[in-house]
Amino acid sequence: MPKHQNIIWPVREIGKYPNFYVETEPTGYLKITAAAGVGQMNSGFRITRRHARLLAKRINQCLDGTK
Repeated sequence: MPKHQNIIWPVREIGKYPNFYVETEPTGYLKITAAAGVGQMNSGFRITRRHARLLAKRINQCLDGTK
């Protein structure tokens, strides 16, 4: 059994756009995808769990520092 299950967390309700998804991969990576709308090209990237935590920390610092 893989260490990490494949689970997808949407940021917004399914069917509402734009939307973002965070998906765990069995390899331990996270896949972050941006969906602009129905029929539009999605974009995304894979990131290690360690780098995802660092990115989340920086995003929160940016949000807190620019109120």
